[in-house]
Amino acid sequence: MMNLRLILVSPLLIATAFLLSCSTAQAPDAQGDLSKQGPCAASWNLRYERLVGHKCYPKRVVEAAKAGCKAGEKTSCKVARAVSRYNRTTHLDLEDGAVATAAAAGCKAGEGDGCALHGLELLAMRFDAQAAKIFGRGCKLGSRASCFEAARLKGEKPAFDMAHNTCDAQQPVPCRQQACRRGDGASCRVLGRFAEDGEHLERNLGEAVTYYEKACMLADMAGCGALGRFYARGQVVPRQTGVARKLFAWGCGPDNTEACVGAARMLAEGLGGERDPQAAEKLYSAACEGESGIACRELASLYKTAIVFRTKRAEIASYFGKGCELGDGPACAHRAEIELAKKPLDEQAVARVESLYRSACDAKFADGCKQGADRFYFGNGVPSNEKVAIELASKACELGSALHCTRAADGYRFGRGVSVDDKRATELVERGIELHKDACGDEQGRGCFYAAHAIAHGFPREKKLEEARAFLEKACEDGAKGACREIASQYVIGEIYPRERQRGIEKLRSLCDKGDNASCDTLADELSFGLGGESELADGLDYHRRGCFWYSNDAACVKLGLHYLRGHGAQRDAKKAFEYAFRACSEDGERQGCTGAGVTVLRSHPESDDEKSMPDLLQQYCVYDGNDSVCTPLARMYETGYSLPREPYRALSLYERVCDAEVGFSSEACSRAELVRLAKKTDDDADKSPKDLDKACKAGDAASCVLLARHHEFGTTDTNRFRKALPHYRKACELGSADACTIYVTLSFEEGQPWGAKFYEELAWACQKGTALMCYQWGNYMGSHNWDIFVRMNQAACAKGNQVACRLLERNLEPLELEAESSAKASSADKR
Repeated sequence: MMNLRLILVSPLLIATAFLLSCSTAQAPDAQGDLSKQGPCAASWNLRYERLVGHKCYPKRVVEAAKAGCKAGEKTSCKVARAVSRYNRTTHLDLEDGAVATAAAAGCKAGEGDGCALHGLELLAMRFDAQAAKIFGRGCKLGSRASCFEAARLKGEKPAFDMAHNTCDAQQPVPCRQQACRRGDGASCRVLGRFAEDGEHLERNLGEAVTYYEKACMLADMAGCGALGRFYARGQVVPRQTGVARKLFAWGCGPDNTEACVGAARMLAEGLGGERDPQAAEKLYSAACEGESGIACRELASLYKTAIVFRTKRAEIASYFGKGCELGDGPACAHRAEIELAKKPLDEQAVARVESLYRSACDAKFADGCKQGADRFYFGNGVPSNEKVAIELASKACELGSALHCTRAADGYRFGRGVSVDDKRATELVERGIELHKDACGDEQGRGCFYAAHAIAHGFPREKKLEEARAFLEKACEDGAKGACREIASQYVIGEIYPRERQRGIEKLRSLCDKGDNASCDTLADELSFGLGGESELADGLDYHRRGCFWYSNDAACVKLGLHYLRGHGAQRDAKKAFEYAFRACSEDGERQGCTGAGVTVLRSHPESDDEKSMPDLLQQYCVYDGNDSVCTPLARMYETGYSLPREPYRALSLYERVCDAEVGFSSEACSRAELVRLAKKTDDDADKSPKDLDKACKAGDAASCVLLARHHEFGTTDTNRFRKALPHYRKACELGSADACTIYVTLSFEEGQPWGAKFYEELAWACQKGTALMCYQWGNYMGSHNWDIFVRMNQAACAKGNQVACRLLERNLEPLELEAESSAKASSADKR
């Protein structure tokens, strides 16, 4: 069997791991006369006091202990080892390897645990034969850890029963505590797990760390690996990735693949030391062979992200599949995503996807449940299946997803995919409300909105607006800023409270002045929408500037850039627009910033190195990182031939990808894909002069209007090309090109013409003639400003066949209203 512990472990790893990990262990006995030296005699007693941070002559203690150890006194060797471990705290100038030196001396003096530590160091140096002899000596001296390692090297069972095999299952704690005191590291580690998980012992992470440290000191490898987790996360102990990396490496073994995964992850990401993806690959591979589902998943991810280059997609899929079979929920979700990428997707493939998402749920992976529920609910990548969606959403609800409680409740409320069951629907709504209420008091406070919305609309056959208002007002009185902010927002929107926009604006202003930054953001968004004229636009710009510069809010930087891009409240300035959007487009920033920066580059001539590098950055995030939300501006660059070589078919594939993923405003990507296909079909007409296209457009040919609009939009030397394209897209929309309507709305929004209340009118007009997806997505975006627009746009989307819009209306409006509308539509259809 492969000894994983020996992979990439330096000769002094054991010494350093002990040096940095055992900060709370009790110090062993020391020479009695040491306690009488200096002014601290009354408190200095090595039997009871810890050495960490003790200021009573630590150098004398060290010198005496080292001298005693050198003379063959094994208790002094214990003291020398203990003090050496505390080197980082007492700042003693000890030589490297002090622990290892003391361990070897202690073994020679007849101290069994010293032999265990000395043997582990020899193993790290790959001197297996010498290590076996040292372990044998330690075993004869009574060291259980030495016996265990000696037996392991021989491939035999230890000559004695370890405590974890003999402890009474009915009284595990006293038994293990006794065994731990006697030097059984495995029992110390099990006690650590009890304290960490709250099993048999009260949950206490500090106590867990103490037990894990003692287990590691007693050469229990799994204990070292468990201790590494705390150093990696910075729980109880300071976050020290170097320490964690060494502890993981030492703890890694065939019976402790968790530590191997920790070590591999740090090697792959370069945490705590140099980055070494090839070494990480070896550790993941060995741990995967040892049946660690997490290791199999991480190995597949390593290949998928091309950190370690592999070209075989089947190899990646097989490792995700194996991880799933071994019970790793994220691996199941990843395997489902690979299955979804296959085109076309037949019935068997859809069944496999469903099974994989169910497995992710069964493994308690909430995100897998949510992903599966969303895909089958919206028909995203798979045929819509409400029964599967509601079942997965119910499990996601159990795992803590409040939004999916609402979705599952709607299924039982309206009998979508499952039988109508008002009692079950109410149970799900109530669980969702409680989960949302728990999030109401957090910094963002979005749980306040969702809880109020669920109270108002979530219960079967009832509308509880008054109850929702009472909840918000009580939460606001109790100090939940999110609830106060939501009350103000609701006056602006007009959903739970009657619409009084100016009253809502003033409430948001008051909250912002009192220091609620999220209210400042909401206020900035409302003012920037331009419903109150130029003065509001200027105020909106100032609030976004504050959010960007004072609070380093990436989203505020993007919106600040859009002010300059559109000329709202400030003179149009593409250079400033790019600067602010790019500020948010970073490794840890808002990807929306990349979209905004990409759109800005399309509208200007790149001047700075950052602008010129924007296509490369979009390539990285879209193509290599798989972030679909930033693919649309990249596709537009390929389509227009601006900043990148013109490649319409590559643009088409990216548009299709965003359209399928349904991220952000995917309606634009879907419509642009259709217009690329239209241009492909009319290649013969594409060579016509703008004058010929204009003539045909005026004569009522929608395709010519589209081609003319594209001609202006792609005129990369003309800085006003987008504004010139707008009327032609509008004309094409008027003549029946639904996709032209979507592009018209998108460019109007980016250009800032029309704006404010006029934009509502244009939006509603374009929705009547446009696609269902455009009506649904823009309706929901506008719903954060005006509830009436939300309703009107979703009604149009529902009438055009968008089932998600129909469900939104079902849940938010009175059932009788919907029935009346359906009857009217049916009657109208009969007349036609």
